[in-house]
Amino acid sequence: SGLRVSENGRRLAGLVDRLVEVWPVPVESLSFVGHSMGGLVARSACHVGEGAGAGWVPAVRAVVMLGTPHHGAPLEKAVHVVDWLLRRTPETEPFSRPLASRSAGIADLRYGAVIDEDLSHPERLLHDGRTHPPLLSHVSYYWVAASLSPNPDHPWGRLLGDGLVRYASASGRGWKQDVVLHPDNGVHVTGVSHLGILNHPDVDERLQTWLAPLDRSAPG
Repeated sequence: SGLRVSENGRRLAGLVDRLVEVWPVPVESLSFVGHSMGGLVARSACHVGEGAGAGWVPAVRAVVMLGTPHHGAPLEKAVHVVDWLLRRTPETEPFSRPLASRSAGIADLRYGAVIDEDLSHPERLLHDGRTHPPLLSHVSYYWVAASLSPNPDHPWGRLLGDGLVRYASASGRGWKQDVVLHPDNGVHVTGVSHLGILNHPDVDERLQTWLAPLDRSAPG
């Protein structure tokens, strides 16, 4: 859509409001699965829903994020650097205009912004302005990271990740505050591209485990 992640998060929260309202039976369990930017949008929607006191928030059980750039994507960072450098002089400024026309949503991928206040200032080089809104305490957050190289420790695998998102970003490592993704709640698949995550058998197996129906007959 080109819209900011935060705006899409508000729209998604509104859609869930209406969906739960018209669902033919009471909604007892709700899970989000988002690929790439979709994972950021899911996080944003949960944050918006909690702030608005939405009735569906207590029913959220899991948020699964596939190749989601929690720390941003290197390609957007590189474009930002080139754009910033070109705008330093009158002679090169016209060449920056095509880069500056990229959407606000793409700009949010510089550092993985999920709320309005997180947008990095375009005039500040590689400025990380995120405020790191907390995750919902009652929700299980799952992640999938991928690497193009067969060996996850290969230098090219660490540098390129899945071609768009690096392992550290997809696994949520290194967040500034106490908002972290549990290392046991994720999987790292190798020899897989960013889009290949969507059809990988290991990912499918994990999804079936993470999103298995709740056994309401079991004690506790």
